[in-house]
Amino acid sequence: MTMEIVLKTKYKIIPLLITLFIAFGFTYLGLTSGFFNFSTVFIPEGQGTVDPLIGLLNATILIIISFIGAVFIYFLLKKGKENMLKIILFITFSFVGGFMLFLFNLSLLFMFSLYSFLYLILVLILSLFIGIILTTMIFSKKFSKFLFLRNISLMIFGALIGAFLGLVLPTWTSILLLIGLSLYDIYAVFKGPIKKIIELESSNDNNNESIINNCKKFNILFLSIIDYEIGLGDLSFYSMLVCLSYKLSNELSFITIHGSFIVLIPCLMSIVGIIMGAYITFKLLNYYELLPGLPISIGLGLSFFGLTILIFWII
Repeated sequence: MTMEIVLKTKYKIIPLLITLFIAFGFTYLGLTSGFFNFSTVFIPEGQGTVDPLIGLLNATILIIISFIGAVFIYFLLKKGKENMLKIILFITFSFVGGFMLFLFNLSLLFMFSLYSFLYLILVLILSLFIGIILTTMIFSKKFSKFLFLRNISLMIFGALIGAFLGLVLPTWTSILLLIGLSLYDIYAVFKGPIKKIIELESSNDNNNESIINNCKKFNILFLSIIDYEIGLGDLSFYSMLVCLSYKLSNELSFITIHGSFIVLIPCLMSIVGIIMGAYITFKLLNYYELLPGLPISIGLGLSFFGLTILIFWII
């Protein structure tokens, strides 16, 4: 995806699996607390038969924003503005990470009916502090030697972003966004921004030597899509699918009547699909230099989830 960050490991599936279960933890907290009983989207759903069309419009807008962001990153790298890009990303990650952590911490306060103003301020400060620490672990060169800590931060960020999106985006927007991003991922890798960014890195033109060096030093964007590494964008949208599948299972009466444990089955099946897709993608990378990380995993994850829902509906 557009924002790819390195996640190196010999055991390729394990960090992905850990990320998905962390995402499930965030999702469970959000749903159990009842705090995330709102949706954030450009055009509200809830219009009955036109919801799929509204979801398509919302998903299209989000994909366009993603494309613009990728082009902006490519432009800065091409102009040799690596430091500027790092500063922008550091500030963005710190703020967004802190904000999302704040909302999930508010879920805890909401769950235990702790409405004190003092608790609110403390949670806000703590959330922003943790957001900055996690971001520093990703971007700081000092942490590049501590790969384990960096990987932990990446997994938390991926789970956090995915769970947040899955909770606040309405159903059709979420489903169509995942499908649309999977298609966009194919374009971005083979024809679009990611391909162009890689071309900057691999270019042999001496006139672009400074640009190439900047790209290579900015391994946050590039090294993740080489040598079986997993990008943060992929982790986030895998996590979003896990969140979406569990949230939908809890909304379908023909599943919830079987009990809270049975509600987990569609979610677990989506995780199985994601893991299988990732494994297949890793194997295909033995034959291809570069592949998009979303299509196979999201496709299998959605298919396994949909098939499980269909089986419950039939029985």
